[in-house]
Amino acid sequence: MFRKIAVAAAFLVIATGAFAYNPPAGGENLFGLSEPELLTSASSSAGGGLFSITPASVVYNPALTASEQRIVLDVAYTALLSSEDPDYSYGSAFQLGLLVPTKWCSASVVTEGIFSPFAEMQLGNSMNLKAAVSKSVTDKLSVGLGIGTGAFWGYDTDWTATADIGVLYDYGDIAFLKKARIGISLLNVGKPYTSTTVEGIYGDGSSEFPEYCTLRTGIAAVKDITGGVSADIAVPAFQNFVFDAGFQVAYKDMIKLSTAWEFNTREFLSGSSNLLPSIGLSFKFVFNTSESSYLSKKGW
Repeated sequence: MFRKIAVAAAFLVIATGAFAYNPPAGGENLFGLSEPELLTSASSSAGGGLFSITPASVVYNPALTASEQRIVLDVAYTALLSSEDPDYSYGSAFQLGLLVPTKWCSASVVTEGIFSPFAEMQLGNSMNLKAAVSKSVTDKLSVGLGIGTGAFWGYDTDWTATADIGVLYDYGDIAFLKKARIGISLLNVGKPYTSTTVEGIYGDGSSEFPEYCTLRTGIAAVKDITGGVSADIAVPAFQNFVFDAGFQVAYKDMIKLSTAWEFNTREFLSGSSNLLPSIGLSFKFVFNTSESSYLSKKGW
């Protein structure tokens, strides 16, 4: 029954251009692999259940950083391991991000590298740069605009130059859900990676990735004081259907457990999907400073 439903959903979104869509496995999440926080936030365009924002959050919605009040420096690394490819069993993804709020807007810049040679997730090697600005227009509405560029090598060479736009709306309470947020973004408007020799989910050379003009929308809310849920839908170039769901729970604002699950229709039908959820555990270190210290005077 589950496969029949997936086939029906796939037919609705790929009726046109059925033979053109062939990205590599994981290609739609290329810019999220380098940040563990994004991997466990269900790719949320609404900021995740507990609204955990980093500079890299602009990957899914450039409006997410508008309400941040403090400078954030983010350094992240993801180890990519393969148990099926004896020649290439290890890959890497790293990210360096900076978020700087000002009285006019919040500005973010993110540099990331992805190195994934696996046959089952052949994303090649790339270095990517994204920059975004966001602003709260009202108490409930935020907008954001981002641009990105990158270079690809290892399986031929290529380049990318794209733009992203997004909005975030603070809806308020919905039944038992508190502080509900709705996010909508249009991503990868421009030139994605188009001229590579990596293998797509249907074999042979892949199509462009991440897919151009990807529409993403999602909702996230706090379920109670310490827990939150999120759900996102993405339709890359209106030729695929991707569903993400996430749950986050925190203890005393120090320990956070996050889990996320994704269903990618095209990858599922081609046998390239991973239906296992991602799970993350994080711990926040809190430093108390005296009122006369430099950090306290800066509000940190």
